[in-house]
Amino acid sequence: MMPMFCIHIPSMPAVVLQKFIEIANFDILPVDKIWEKIFYMPSSYPLDARYQSVGIETTQFVANLGSLYIIWLLIFIIMIFTFLISFCLKCKVLRKCYKNLEIKAFWILPLQVFLESCMIISLCTLLTTKNPNWESLG
Repeated sequence: MMPMFCIHIPSMPAVVLQKFIEIANFDILPVDKIWEKIFYMPSSYPLDARYQSVGIETTQFVANLGSLYIIWLLIFIIMIFTFLISFCLKCKVLRKCYKNLEIKAFWILPLQVFLESCMIISLCTLLTTKNPNWESLG
């Protein structure tokens, strides 16, 4: 977030900082092309060069989340899977699987991801409310 404060960073540390920003923003997967095919996203420009330098290139919430959106979907799928296993506890293997997943799926994993991504989510939300887009898909 240092580039957001108008601090001039030399070129070599800026390259290293950019890699750290990609890791901190949970940009593990290149999902930009996937979002263009799945969601309707009208083209928009970055708010500022400072936002663009930290990886925020649009005001659209899902586009700014990047891989974090997929991570939250996977957590939701794990929760559903754990809930479905709870109905089949007579099987010894499923009972063991359920005991391992119960606390992790409903508490540890969502809280850990939320706390680590809280700043990204809040920044993306605030950027979305700056220029709301009321276009409907239907």
